[in-house]
Amino acid sequence: KFPEIIPEEPEKKKVDYLYIDADEDHYALQFQEKKGDLEVSENGRKKNGAITKLVYVYEGVAPEAPGSKRNKLINTKYFCSGCDESNKEFWARIRRYVYTAYDMEGIKKIYINSDGGAWIKEGMNQLGSIEYVLDEFHLSKYVLKMTSHMLDSKEDARVGVCKIIRDGTKKEFDEIVERLEGCAKTESQLKRIQEAAKHIKNNWTAAKRRLWRRNGVCACSAEGHVSHVLSSRMSTLALGWSRLGASKMARLREWHYNKNSMLELVRSQKAE
Repeated sequence: KFPEIIPEEPEKKKVDYLYIDADEDHYALQFQEKKGDLEVSENGRKKNGAITKLVYVYEGVAPEAPGSKRNKLINTKYFCSGCDESNKEFWARIRRYVYTAYDMEGIKKIYINSDGGAWIKEGMNQLGSIEYVLDEFHLSKYVLKMTSHMLDSKEDARVGVCKIIRDGTKKEFDEIVERLEGCAKTESQLKRIQEAAKHIKNNWTAAKRRLWRRNGVCACSAEGHVSHVLSSRMSTLALGWSRLGASKMARLREWHYNKNSMLELVRSQKAE
């Protein structure tokens, strides 16, 4: 059992903007419920995929040192979850921390940077007044999928697509999508364009916010944090997990990256 994350400061902090980045790590299961119960798909792949969730809350971005080109996040708190708690419980845990640590009435905006997955939208509902911003990694991925078939003209095409997302309308976006589809040489290229365009339209306002970069919106580093906090231990190597083991490891990573003492964690188990 892991203790609740408690704010270090006795008084609630006052900030203008608060940021929440959310993403997940995909890992491999050894089994679903018991050994030998994994199903195999038609193409011969085991159906053994599962996810651990990562959310981190921070107050903005600042240089690592005076004059440094490298940035760091300010006052970051990490939250990880597997199958040991429901999505609703996970976001409730994050909400308790946010509402305990910060003076909510003084915050101008809370931004959540993500790809807009269903489990992340639960957090938007729980945290109340929050603005969703599509993260750079996924926006860039969708734009790349839409334009990669343009060969020597792909850079110009990407600039054009981003300009329309930032300043244009959905009708103008549909028009450029139609032109890109007209340049597709294969069914797979056509399908890739259509799927990427659908993702962007489903996250239209969030994509615009990303490219506008107004009112305190800052860059999102969720992919790098997932790699560092979760993937490096759980999925980069060919590892297989049980759901319980993966969940416990995710919570251990949370505990470690929040700079808590492993000795204190052990002592808390003995005390119970």
